[in-house]
Amino acid sequence: MKIGGFCIDRRVLIGLAVLALGVFLFDPGLLRTILPLMLIAICPLSMLLMMRSMGGHQSSQAPAAKGSGTGNDQADVSSLRRELAELSAKQAWISAQINDIEASQALLPKSAQD
Repeated sequence: MKIGGFCIDRRVLIGLAVLALGVFLFDPGLLRTILPLMLIAICPLSMLLMMRSMGGHQSSQAPAAKGSGTGNDQADVSSLRRELAELSAKQAWISAQINDIEASQALLPKSAQD
């Protein structure tokens, strides 16, 4: 959720709203003191939650890339070999494109290259 150009985590807003409601119910005078601190805390708390959620996705995906040990290692190897072949073909195509561009630039007069 974006508020004023800042990415704010919805869970932080809900949590701080519940906290503010609790403070208001138990000691309404304390709300004036805590409200500015809560507003300042929105950004760092949102950042921490977003970083935690992104880090959680990376750590959960990392073991799967190493192999799960479920007996599908042969399928994983063949899949990786197929992907490597596709990438090698793409690399060869890109190299050919670069060579074609360089060859066409070599045929141009010096004044046209600048």
